[in-house]
Amino acid sequence: MLGYAEDALESSYETWKSRVHKEDLRGVLKALARSKKRREKYFETVHRLRHKNGHYLWILGKAQQTFSQDGIVLRMIGTHIDITKERTAHEDLLKEHKKLHFQAHHDALTGLANRVLLFDRLKQGIQKAKRKKNRLALLYLDLDHFKEINDSLGHETGDTVLLQVTKILQESIRNVDTIARLGGDEFAIVIDDLNNKLDVIAIAEKIIENIAKPIFIDHHPLYVSSSIGISLFPEDSDDCNNLLKYADSAMYKAKAEGRNNFQFYSIEMTEHAFEHIIMETNLREAVKNEELVVFYQAQVNAEDESVLGAEALVRWEHPQLGIISPAKFLPVAESTGLIVEIDRYVMKTAMTQVALWHTQGLFTGTLSMNLTMQQLKSVDFIPFFETLLQQTHCHPSHLELEVTEGQS
Repeated sequence: MLGYAEDALESSYETWKSRVHKEDLRGVLKALARSKKRREKYFETVHRLRHKNGHYLWILGKAQQTFSQDGIVLRMIGTHIDITKERTAHEDLLKEHKKLHFQAHHDALTGLANRVLLFDRLKQGIQKAKRKKNRLALLYLDLDHFKEINDSLGHETGDTVLLQVTKILQESIRNVDTIARLGGDEFAIVIDDLNNKLDVIAIAEKIIENIAKPIFIDHHPLYVSSSIGISLFPEDSDDCNNLLKYADSAMYKAKAEGRNNFQFYSIEMTEHAFEHIIMETNLREAVKNEELVVFYQAQVNAEDESVLGAEALVRWEHPQLGIISPAKFLPVAESTGLIVEIDRYVMKTAMTQVALWHTQGLFTGTLSMNLTMQQLKSVDFIPFFETLLQQTHCHPSHLELEVTEGQS
């Protein structure tokens, strides 16, 4: 069986052990030890043995064991059956099955999920969202004027563009999210684990921005834009068909609004989204133009009315709208990452002021500052804080850091 004459190999346990494939040896020895421990009369294992020519055969080993009274194996007699053909045929069958399963659930061109797998992932996402009591978003994306690319440059170029767009979409979302190609130039994306429904705005913006960048085909730039419709669970529906239908409807609304934008199925959500975008733009300008101001709320001892400390509070002093409540702009700052920059501005301003008050003898209490988890998780937070203490001459004993309410 192994290509040797009958007397060419020593008939021993060591000979057998030396020819077992190294990937199988540990499992076989464990099964053998377990069999001895249980004093099993019959022993069976499947493993590979090395042929004289160097290749391996799949072997079905069967043995009968005889034990002494104290559990020592006195004798093991058995057979080795070559099952390489059967094993290879079985593995080929498994590969073919996996291939067919993949083809049944994935798009042939892009390798993305198809409509069948999309609905399966969508159902799973809805169930997961129900258990965790959070949200799910379905994005329906269509490339603008894609037919013109196929008609003018050919379907081969069109396919290349679709592959490039697939790569862009994969780089624009998390690995846990699902992208599906529904046919032609239409894609769907399932975004689950959404705590805040407005988080999907940043994702849609990122996708639109990335797709709008030039796509190079044979060193020639092509410009493509996209329109995206968004439906939400549980706000719009808990039914997969409805969510897809609503997202599709919202996508056509995006095209009617001039393309290269996104729309929610809910008119209220679309208005909310654009308010969010306007707020984000204005907030970035506010940070740059130093429109943010710090107020100090006294912390008073109720018994003797003495001032124990002060809490630093940030406000937005808009040139036209006046003072804007943090309840309106801080959620936007958190969702866009601006909160870290705002936090640091408040810290620097407040610590400088309190250090000055202490020097002048005007204030002897503690400064309390709220920090977000995004700030605390920043890799450079500790070095930044240490540098700030030195720059502002604020003593650490004069500070109290608090985690913003509702964060963990």
